[in-house]
Amino acid sequence: NVRGRAEPARLILAQAGVKYEDERIGGEEWMALKPKTPCGQLPVLTHKGVQIAQSMTIARYLAKEFNLAGKNGLEQAKADMVVDCVTDLLNALVLIYKEKDEAKKEEMQKVCHEQTLPNAMKVLTGILTDNGGKFFVGASLTWADIIVADFLHNFKLRGGDGVKLLDEFKALKGHMESVMALPNIKKWIETRPETTM
Repeated sequence: NVRGRAEPARLILAQAGVKYEDERIGGEEWMALKPKTPCGQLPVLTHKGVQIAQSMTIARYLAKEFNLAGKNGLEQAKADMVVDCVTDLLNALVLIYKEKDEAKKEEMQKVCHEQTLPNAMKVLTGILTDNGGKFFVGASLTWADIIVADFLHNFKLRGGDGVKLLDEFKALKGHMESVMALPNIKKWIETRPETTM
């Protein structure tokens, strides 16, 4: 029962105005369900009797289904590129979160805050700016915009250093705010279950 890696799919569904069942799993229930999932992890999308795992696969599929993947193959590849940049960041943050050695964890956090995150923000700012500053790809909203906005919105929710970093990259902050203010997405954020992550 978290936003976690399922939230991008939920945001895409929200933007598309699609009704769906948002099934949230508790700890004990998950242990019983885990062996029955395609990859032994969540989220899982069940559609037309087919289970699809891997969060970005689910999000990409939904983006294609609801015309948020890009207008052509090149736009779709560019959207995938932006999403992969965010996935790399998420994976780096997960490694830090899972690190048990406190000294090593502290060093990893330092590198992340001083190098990894600022460098990624510069890259994303460049892609956004090169495309005109409103969208990451083409002339309309894609799942790339939603994925980046969700990632940055989580920074905002956590406060602290994340907010400071966001304030340094005004183009990204403005982009995030505009995506999160889209009526369907705003409504979802206002009504979704409150969770710690």
